[in-house]
Amino acid sequence: MPLIVGVDEAGYGPNLGPLVIAASAWRAPLDHCAHGADVPTVMPAFLCCERSPLGNARGAAAGAAAGPGIADSKVVYRNGGVAALERTVLAALTVLRGESGGASAEAPPGVMDKAIAPKPGATAASPLPRTAAMLCRELADCHAAGWLEERANREIDLPLPRAAAPAEIDRAAALWRAAADETPLELVGLVARPVFPAEFNRLLEQRGRKSDLLSQASLELVFDLIDRLRNRWEPDEPLTIYCDKHGGRNRYSALLSAAAGGALFAPIEESRELSRYRGRYDRRPVEWLFLSKAERLVPVALASLTAKYLRELAMEAFNRYWTSRVPGLRATAGYPVDARRFLAETEAARRAEATPISAFWRNK
Repeated sequence: MPLIVGVDEAGYGPNLGPLVIAASAWRAPLDHCAHGADVPTVMPAFLCCERSPLGNARGAAAGAAAGPGIADSKVVYRNGGVAALERTVLAALTVLRGESGGASAEAPPGVMDKAIAPKPGATAASPLPRTAAMLCRELADCHAAGWLEERANREIDLPLPRAAAPAEIDRAAALWRAAADETPLELVGLVARPVFPAEFNRLLEQRGRKSDLLSQASLELVFDLIDRLRNRWEPDEPLTIYCDKHGGRNRYSALLSAAAGGALFAPIEESRELSRYRGRYDRRPVEWLFLSKAERLVPVALASLTAKYLRELAMEAFNRYWTSRVPGLRATAGYPVDARRFLAETEAARRAEATPISAFWRNK
């Protein structure tokens, strides 16, 4: 069965807090996929959030009666806040474990492989992460180092769930499973990469442009996920990756080749709406599509929700840390204008704690 991967980010614009990239992997029957097809069919109907039984942005705000609600994270967050993000992301992890995970249970030390569905025949389900750090270790593996080193997250390890009741998460997972007969998609992997200011600034200095930083980190995350799923599908089964455009970029061939260790990806189309490439990786045919508004697709939307949820957790810890040190300090979402206010109002506290500006403020 072909593999379909969706990639998206949260926090590209702010100066404070992490940039978070996430990717979700799905299997679908070959006859439902558009690999190698002409442009009008590169987005099969079953991938679209509006048509999928898994995609219900308005329902995501409806609490315990809601289904998974996979849609653009901005819409889901606007309608239902952190609870809606949390309900869907933790339900996804529950589905990956094959049965109810128990949202308040403690998870064992996480590695990225834990976020990949158990092999057929497996019956034991791992409990869901109990804290934000556990969740990040599970989804991000080696990339979780920045989370664990970041001062606020190290001191304030938020217990999970934050806003959604465990019963709501379990119900969303149950409704997800019930929808399995209505969609050919099967979730098989979910991973993330948070990039905190210190690493962000180092990578920005190396790459020069923020869009290059985003592209490199996104592609590396996808190829890492592909390598970890290598034994889950046959060598000749195709792989299709859907990704949002990066900073208005239209050409990605060189970046794809570099991230794939030199494998060549031939451009099929490069335009403002769609940049499309074909090639082979690890003997498998690969098609990569960079789309405008790619979050309208289920695989990209779940990646978007996961990235947004992790960033919201990081920003909650960040704000709690600094507001506890500066009386009267208002919390921030980290976007440029308000971020400068926050930067100025925390200056004395940061100096007292010897927090370097490079570990606090993203240069772009």
